[in-house]
Amino acid sequence: MKKKIFVLLVIFLLTSMCFAQKIDGTWQINTSQVADGFMGRYLFTDSTFEYRINGYDGLNSIRRLFGTYKIQNDKIFFIVEGIVMIVGNRMIRDKISTLNDDWGLKSDKFVINKLNPVIKESATFKFYKEYIEIDNRKYYKTENDEDS
Repeated sequence: MKKKIFVLLVIFLLTSMCFAQKIDGTWQINTSQVADGFMGRYLFTDSTFEYRINGYDGLNSIRRLFGTYKIQNDKIFFIVEGIVMIVGNRMIRDKISTLNDDWGLKSDKFVINKLNPVIKESATFKFYKEYIEIDNRKYYKTENDEDS
């Protein structure tokens, strides 16, 4: 009897793992298409995440948030451990930064600010075949995001 229960438990656990929500990769808001740059997007690995700011927002000195996450039921829990910012900015007219009438900040220097204390937040989360939903915003899986 113990052997049957053990076998059933192993089968149940293996089946559960097969249907687990696997969200590793790059998920871009509203579309899977990439033009000259990425829109706002999440990069997920096993337990870590980065949120990268829309590449067309040239006036935002915050470029990334990063930390860990956990999904439980219909919630995603974020622990933001740091922020990546550009520094030494100079104002320019930039045809890529189209969100702000072509105004943008120009810099090649990035600073990583570790947060102490960390920021803990949660959001609603749904997993669909074609996209994920975080706080009712659709994010579509797209090509890997290798930009800085």
